[in-house]
Order: sequence, then structure tokens, then C-alpha cells
Amino acid sequence: MEPIASIAEILPDDRALIAYTSGSTGKPKGVVHTHDGMAQAIWRYSQIVEFLPNDVYGINGAFNFILHVYDIFSCLTHGIPAVIVPEELRGDPGELASFIDENNISITVIAPKVLKYFKKQGESLRLVMTVGERLVNACGDGFRLLEMYGTTETLGLATYFWVDKAYENTPIGNPAPGMAVYLMEEEGQEIENGAREICVAGPVGRGYLNAEEQSARTFVPNPYRDRDGFDTIIHTGDLGRLLPDGINIEYVNRKDWMVKINGQRVETGEIEAEIRSIEGIADAAAKDFTDSTGEIFLAAYYTSPSKINIDEVRDVLARVLPSYMIPAYFTQLDEMPLTANGKLDRQALEKPKIVHSVRNFDPPQNEEQAKIRRAVEEIVEHKSFGINDDFFQIGLSSIGVIRLTTKLAEIFSVPVAVSDIRKYPTVRELTGQISSKEPQAHYDLLRDYPLSQTQKGILVESLAHPETTIYHLPSLFHLSPKVDIPRLKSAVEAAISAHPYLKARLFVTDDGTYRVRRDDEAPVTVEINNVDKLPDKLVTPFDFTGGF
Repeated sequence: MEPIASIAEILPDDRALIAYTSGSTGKPKGVVHTHDGMAQAIWRYSQIVEFLPNDVYGINGAFNFILHVYDIFSCLTHGIPAVIVPEELRGDPGELASFIDENNISITVIAPKVLKYFKKQGESLRLVMTVGERLVNACGDGFRLLEMYGTTETLGLATYFWVDKAYENTPIGNPAPGMAVYLMEEEGQEIENGAREICVAGPVGRGYLNAEEQSARTFVPNPYRDRDGFDTIIHTGDLGRLLPDGINIEYVNRKDWMVKINGQRVETGEIEAEIRSIEGIADAAAKDFTDSTGEIFLAAYYTSPSKINIDEVRDVLARVLPSYMIPAYFTQLDEMPLTANGKLDRQALEKPKIVHSVRNFDPPQNEEQAKIRRAVEEIVEHKSFGINDDFFQIGLSSIGVIRLTTKLAEIFSVPVAVSDIRKYPTVRELTGQISSKEPQAHYDLLRDYPLSQTQKGILVESLAHPETTIYHLPSLFHLSPKVDIPRLKSAVEAAISAHPYLKARLFVTDDGTYRVRRDDEAPVTVEINNVDKLPDKLVTPFDFTGGF
């Protein structure tokens, strides 16, 4: 093989990536990103997320999701291994947790709707990022949780927020390093409060591929260039509000009828165009709604001179659209509601009502079937189904599937996967599948344990370099004089007592092996010291056998 004589020169402003996002015309739009933009995106990610030498990164997202850029190139730039999470496990909290533990994954991304039901297994996972949808009532349990916000046009990460507790509407935070974020009115004026459009400036995309008019509407000259130094500003179409702390932004809603389903941005116009293309359908509209669990779902409305087989419609859409863009419900209308000026009146499209049959149905035939039926009944919030009725035909949503797996695992003490529900979608079928499973093993609490792979890595590195502080995570907070010190002390002690593994310490066995010994009943005492300067012991290397 002849050696390559020369390699074409690549300049920072050359095209590096075209990322596609949903389009209102029915055709996806390709966003052009440069090499410089990608390099700066990876840089700002590394300024927020600390990568350690022994980390294992779990790639847990679709390959067409913009965050995949960070997944791949962060691993390459930091020299850490990556493990690809199988697609069938991504939406299953229990199976995902097991996979993370089995593969010693320490960093990964988990979708908000899955995170709500996710329970960590093992000790390897230390950091979870979440992005793509509103994060509701979720926080890190045994790991740090990072909420991120961005769009395909901004190459993802535009703002970030370290989640410190569960919020009804978790803030999307403040600008990532190297980015600027504005809340702007229609006229382009920046404001400091109220719900206004979120606009982003920085090393953003160059524009839409072969779509000059659309590019001109979204990628506009930055009116604050002299102040921030960025030439272009992105109109995201998202509405946000500055919180009272004057720092963090709260996501409010979409400015238009674009929605986010399963973390993916969806233009309803693209769905409508595909439905209209189906033979027999005259017109179509799509709209998003929120169910009783807080999950967003899509509903489609169509007009037709004849009765349409919806199963066939779903089959056609499944060939041209990803699953998250296929509406959960279809409603046939005599005509589309219109506004006074003849445009589609989306406000008049009512939330679909699931009509439950009052026909006779097959009742449970044993206690196991009765338990499963009651669990499904609680989630779909009605009783009009039998043991042979398909769960998805009686109103079980994707988030409902996740809830059902958790509930059934608790009832039967066996692992129940999302794939079980999808493969065996009736009470009768699922009963047989669950009956064939082995009960989950319950282990007695041991006095000591072997080290996890992550712990072994830190130990080896630290023993080889005794003075290293690379694994220290120092934090310094300025306390107000009004802080109640005794209450603060009690709160810290209570937090440690609630997580007894923090009381574990290493010890050396007779054969020289390090193991972890639990001391759950050890008293917790937090020292309070007044100092004029930081004591040297704050940067003291680890004392592996001294405990907490």
C-alpha cells in the first residue's frame, strides 16, 4: 500500500457535522456545524463535567441525538473507555441500572422520564446527565445529577444546572462556559424577568443546509456582539423565565407548537405531512397533551370521507417516522376547526378521551392474574379490560410501562423488564412470563466486602502516588452570619447517618488484600471550627484505613 502523500488541510471554519432536526414543512432540517464549533462544544463540556482516569462512560442515547457528539469525543479526548447501552435497555430503569452496575459505568446520560424511576445499583455510578425534556421531581440518589439544556442549532449544551433537590420544574440553569443566553421579546429586546424567548449566542451552527430563508429566521446577527463578542444569535423557540436568584433560568414552554417527546424535538408539521400523504386521508393535525403522570403524548386528528384503519396508519407511519413521533391516539373529525382568518385552530383540538368498552371481558382466573390486573388498573385508571386485552389498546403509555415494571417487580419479587411488557402485552401472557422468572436473590448484610472496580482503580493510583489529591472534590462555601450552626451540624450528621455506606472504611487482611468494612452503627460527629485561613489538612492525601 502506497503511503498517503498529503492530507487535505482542515480549517476551523470548515464543515464538520450536519445534524438533522425536525422541520415544520414536513422535511427535517440539517444544521451545519464547523470543526471549531465542535471543538469548543467538547471543551465546554469538559469545563463542567470532571472526567477521572478510571471513569467508564455509558453511551445511553440514540446515535442521531446531538448529545452523541459529546459521548464520543469526550471519551476520545479524555482517554476513557465507553460502553454502549443496548437500545432495548435505555427506557427500562431496572435493566439499565443492572447494566450500569455490571459494566462499572461511572458516567452516563439518562432521559428525564426514565430517571424518575431509576434506582442505582452498586457503587460505580457517580454522575448522571439528563437533557431533552423538562425534569420534574427528580434528583440524584447516590450520584450527582446534571441538568443540561440546548438545541441542535447550539450543538447541545447551552446551559447547565447541578440539581440539588427535587423541583416541580427543575431550572435549566445558567450559560455554559463560552456561551451567552438572553431572554428576549419579539422585538429583539433583552429583558430580565417574565417568560420570553430563550436566545443563545456562542460557537453555534452556521445555518441550515440549503435553506437560506429558514436560516435567516433562526440564525440572526447578535445585537449584543460588542458586549459578548459573538456574531450570531440563535432563536430557540423555547420560552424561559429568570428565577428570583437572578442567575438561573426556568424553562416555561415552547413558543410555537413544537414539542419534545422522549427528549427529541418534534415539529408537528412533519407528522401532519406524513399522515396527509396516506391514501384516504384528506387533512391532518397533531397536538401534544400531558397525561395524569406528567408524560407528554401526541394525538392526531384527521378528516376522511371514509373509515380509516388506524392500525394500517400506524404501520405506514412506522416506516417513515421514528417511534416517538407516532401519535398515541387518532381521532377522526368531520372537519378541522378553523380560526376566524381560516387557519387551523389548535386550541380547539380537545384532549382525546379514551372510550372504554362496557362489553363483557375475560376476568382473572387466578391470584397472579388478579394482581397483575390490579396493577394495570391503577396505572390506566379504569377497569374496562380483561386478561386478554392488549395493554396498549386500553391506554397504557410508555411511561406507564415503566411504572408497571416497577410495581410488578415489587409485587412478585422478580425482575420485570420493559421488554416483558411489550412482548407479553396482556394479563394472561404476562402472568406466564412472570411465573417463569426466578425470584430475586436477597443477600444478608455482610460485615465486609471486596472493593468495586472503581475503588480498586483509585486505590492503586493513590498507593502508587501517595501525595496525589487528584480524587479530592473540595468545596468551599461562604456562610451567612444568620446560618444556624447547630442545625447545620445536625443536618450534615443526619445526612451521613441516612447513607451508612459513607461510614465504611478500608482494612488490610492478613494476606495483604484491601477490603471494605461497614460500620453502620458508628456514631457521626461533625466538627465545627472557626479558622482565619484554610488549614493544610484540607489537602491531605486519603487515609484509606482511617474512615470518614
